[in-house]
Amino acid sequence: MHRLPVLLFTILLVLTRHAAAQTEWSGAWQTNWRDGGARVVMKQQDNVVTGTYPLFDGRIEGTVLGSQLSGTWYEGNRSGPLEFFLSPDKKSFAGRDRTRGWWTGTLTIDAELTQTIDLETPRNAFVSFLVASNVASMGVNEAWALAEQAVEFNPVTPPTSRLEAIDRVRSFFGVVDLTSFRTWAIPESSTAPTITFLLQQTRTGLELPIPLHRNAAGKWHVVIPPEHEVLEHRKALLAIYGAKVPTAQSYKLLQNPRDTMRAFLQGMATWDNGGRALAMSTIDLSAYPEMLRDRDGALAAGYLRRVLHRVGLVGLQSIPNDGDSREPYEHFVHGQGSIVIAPSSNAPDAPWRFTADTVMTIPDLYFATDDLPPPTATPPGLIPSAPYFTVRAFVHDHMPFLIKRFKHLELWQFLGALGGITLLIILGRVLARALCRHISKFTEPEWVPPRWCSWSIAILFAVVIFYRVPTMLGLPERSAQYAVPVVGSFLSMLSGLLAWYTVTLFGNILANRAALTERNTDDILVSLSLASARILIVVGVVLGISFFLSIPTTGILAGLGIGGLAFAYASRETIANIFGAGTLVTDRPFRTGDWIETNSVQGSVESVGIRSTRIRTAHDSVVIFPNGKLADSTINNMGTRRHRLIKLKVVITEGANAARIESFIQGIHAKMDHESRFMKDRTDICMASLAPAGVEIQISGWIDTQTDRAESEASHKLLMEITKIAQANNLSLGNWMERPSTNTLNKN
Repeated sequence: MHRLPVLLFTILLVLTRHAAAQTEWSGAWQTNWRDGGARVVMKQQDNVVTGTYPLFDGRIEGTVLGSQLSGTWYEGNRSGPLEFFLSPDKKSFAGRDRTRGWWTGTLTIDAELTQTIDLETPRNAFVSFLVASNVASMGVNEAWALAEQAVEFNPVTPPTSRLEAIDRVRSFFGVVDLTSFRTWAIPESSTAPTITFLLQQTRTGLELPIPLHRNAAGKWHVVIPPEHEVLEHRKALLAIYGAKVPTAQSYKLLQNPRDTMRAFLQGMATWDNGGRALAMSTIDLSAYPEMLRDRDGALAAGYLRRVLHRVGLVGLQSIPNDGDSREPYEHFVHGQGSIVIAPSSNAPDAPWRFTADTVMTIPDLYFATDDLPPPTATPPGLIPSAPYFTVRAFVHDHMPFLIKRFKHLELWQFLGALGGITLLIILGRVLARALCRHISKFTEPEWVPPRWCSWSIAILFAVVIFYRVPTMLGLPERSAQYAVPVVGSFLSMLSGLLAWYTVTLFGNILANRAALTERNTDDILVSLSLASARILIVVGVVLGISFFLSIPTTGILAGLGIGGLAFAYASRETIANIFGAGTLVTDRPFRTGDWIETNSVQGSVESVGIRSTRIRTAHDSVVIFPNGKLADSTINNMGTRRHRLIKLKVVITEGANAARIESFIQGIHAKMDHESRFMKDRTDICMASLAPAGVEIQISGWIDTQTDRAESEASHKLLMEITKIAQANNLSLGNWMERPSTNTLNKN
């Protein structure tokens, strides 16, 4: 029985792998080979794979063995063997066939092509050709196959292969793209089997004839002229550009309304693959505050793309491509607003963009066109998904009563914002408490945060998490235009206050730890670091507030640069003190607690700041000494002495004779030699003089210590021993002690 779970697990594992193997080749693949490429849609059932690629009227049939797909490709009467090898991540393959050589593919999530061809009337046939060609020019290569269905070739020069046919369709569309048209100018019906209408190039008046033919089945097709005629038309239409012949990427320069629309649609179609920047470059966001342009600009682009889809677009060629005319182009006009493309400035080569008014009113247009009937043709390219539009579509379909609008907000947006803020504050409060508990583990004694501190952390957490919520809810720019500067400035100051409090807290911890070390620079470095951190906090708060108030930080920095010389001159003493602090850290002349002597002050070092050093004198007063002057002074650091000199003068007033004096001196010698702290080779005791008051004995010795307390203890003990030795030798001492002066110590 104990083997049953193992058996069941094994069966489940096999079934799971089998199920995975059934679908690993299924999907749409963007493939390429040596002289072409196509979008291949494959489907796997068990180990059998079938696929199609309409661009070349092709199909694939094969079987799977491990990561290898072996089979055959078919294109009309042509066929050949193929071998594909799937990559370990299941997202690409590489292989070959005998005809094409190498053949590679990448799994894509692009939507399937849904465009249809209508050949019932001359107008519908041309529009179908144009729409399919525009879709193909956006990178959906299989749309060229649809465009080919709407054409027929001059019988004198028919294409010799499917590849040549696609190339001639692409070439003819490139010539059509150099002209403009209006839908109403295309014949809607005709009793004649063949008709021709003219497309005109703006400014030059050159005309491109477009012949259409109705076949025996009553279907109309665009007739593509012989290749030499297409080339002649192309040469004539390109003459207006002179040496600046447009390339396949010229539309990105936005030199006319058509280029701007094409760049916008192309950028939106490839939004997640680098197209975002291209799409945003076509929109005038100057009406938005700088801090909102990225977020609300993306939302406005989403609105605009969806409104264009509802309004419809019968070919990009219906939009003017004359950049020399500076008249704005009105694409759509409505009582709630308009979609207008206009030059961004008066400069001759200024790019054309969707105007600021269009951007500001596009949300109103989106809601006003909510129930607009489907158009005849939609703009080419995909519409990128966005959380807000997904959520709103769900609310629209399942809870339509929440779509009710109050000024610029819908009911579901208001409820979502209110509920989101409440939940995020609760979540922020939980995270703040967890953070405070974690910080308290590193403090001694245990840190108990003040109530304002924990609530401030909670608010900051909530704001950081809430940052993406307005985009998801689609909150309009109007609601944030005034709230964000106020709230942002408040949060900048709140962040600065928390940062200041945090620096102070951790500064105390570091200062306590530095006090336990013997390194000369620890205390000073902590002090300077805290001062520098506080300066950075102030600068950060100022820059943060300037950002939320849309004050260009570059202007602030430039102003600082321009006024830098004047500021440096006026604050030269302060700057000298700051550099002096750096000198004190690098040269390490003293540490906190050392007794130092300079030209004008002496005392114990209490702290070193960014501007000055605090020194407590022997009178218990505090001297604030500028770092610049201190760094330039001669500093005598008494705290760094390796040995301390004790120098005494003893006067024998009574009982002195040669024997007793010699015994007295020898006794002192013995005691000092016996004491381990005294250095034996640096002890000197002698009779200095015969004075009227008595015999003077001079005693000097060096002790091995670096602290004042040890020096005082050694001096006290020596004096007590001298007194005892004098009593033992029946000697009387008077006026007997004289401590060395500071100058005497320095000289020795």
